[in-house]
Amino acid sequence: MATAPHSANTEMPILSPFRRVPHDTIGALYGAIVAQARRPAFYLDYGVPDTVNGRFDMIVLHAVLVVRRLATEPPPARKLGQELFDRFCRDMDHNLREMGVGDLAVPKEMQRIAGAFYGRAKAYEAAGVDAMFLVGMKTREQLDAISGAIELPIILGGTGDALSDRAYLASRRVRVALQGHQPFQASVRAIHDTLKALREGTAPGQLANLASKELMNKVTRSEAYEQWTRAFLQSKE
Repeated sequence: MATAPHSANTEMPILSPFRRVPHDTIGALYGAIVAQARRPAFYLDYGVPDTVNGRFDMIVLHAVLVVRRLATEPPPARKLGQELFDRFCRDMDHNLREMGVGDLAVPKEMQRIAGAFYGRAKAYEAAGVDAMFLVGMKTREQLDAISGAIELPIILGGTGDALSDRAYLASRRVRVALQGHQPFQASVRAIHDTLKALREGTAPGQLANLASKELMNKVTRSEAYEQWTRAFLQSKE
């Protein structure tokens, strides 16, 4: 297999683009992705071009793998996917400027990078993935572009108000749209207020905002539970 040009030392020749980022949580995670994407074996043994485009491909590949894994984790970890994508975009913007791209040309280049991302998404579809998990979608134009490029079901993470209309999302094959942390935060507030009230001496029967019996039966599926209980006991007779 032909290998890309490389230097004699173990460091990759292109060091300024896609460098490591500061060691905050997202910075450390993104830095690990960049470090993995810079491993010499990709360029020396597997023929990845030792160019800016080659590095970009490796970073996108590893970032997508990490974001997809985060999507399977509990909600606190899922939020990292959005923040990781935002860090990727900021790093691309910064590197473009560092490489001498003028302020007026940066937005156009970022659009080109977005187009490259969509193109890779289409390639991943051709590779046989079951769905496409996307973070960082802010506008309908962005979702329209990716929906038009692929035929896979779409999972969205970290969307804003512009992408909250369920009928529109369904028309673009969005099957899951993560709602962020606000519902969880509302639950935390309710639990906090309840425990605080009990600590301060409020009797359980005097707590505010108690769920009705009808709501509790619905949430706990009491009717189904009774059916399961009867079926189980009858099977033991």
